[in-house]
Amino acid sequence: MERTKARGQDRVDIGSWLMGRLGLPQLTSTPARSLKAPPSALDEKLTARLRRIVGDDHVSDAPEARLAVAEGRLPDLGRWLGAPPPLPDLVVHPGSPVEVAEILALAYEANIGLSLFGTASGAPGLRAQRPGRGQSGLIALSTARLDALKSLDPEGGLAVVEAGIGFAALAASLSGLRLKGATGRLSGALLRGTV
Repeated sequence: MERTKARGQDRVDIGSWLMGRLGLPQLTSTPARSLKAPPSALDEKLTARLRRIVGDDHVSDAPEARLAVAEGRLPDLGRWLGAPPPLPDLVVHPGSPVEVAEILALAYEANIGLSLFGTASGAPGLRAQRPGRGQSGLIALSTARLDALKSLDPEGGLAVVEAGIGFAALAASLSGLRLKGATGRLSGALLRGTV
């Protein structure tokens, strides 16, 4: 058996040994393919209006940003398949409930689909999302900037939080109070995904 060093320990390369023992050729992985994102279908006027609402730095039509929300926590899936999943036309990161309301109103007015995107801790992102019938595009509305603990009532056991706060961040900011159901497996999840 072939031995390899890993983290200072001798380890047996079981896969190579088994393949040799069975007389099978070594397996190789399928190479990842580079993905090409189609251009955004939304016009520049709409994009400019969104930029005025949330600021230039919080609207992106970059292929990397669009692919990141489309793939969720499965970033290699599209690369292995060789085709990108359905992509939003823009990724928008509002910073307040007022900005969310303005984005919703604009999307309704322009007949643009919206899909909420959090941390993708356990969800496949927008992989199955496409604009609805008759809609001219899709916007991924990220809650990443909406991550504040607004108020805490220790006596009443009530915390008012924004939609994008992470479970771990909330648990850490509770000033010694315990968040019921807190487990390590939820550390990357949003609170709204756990209730």
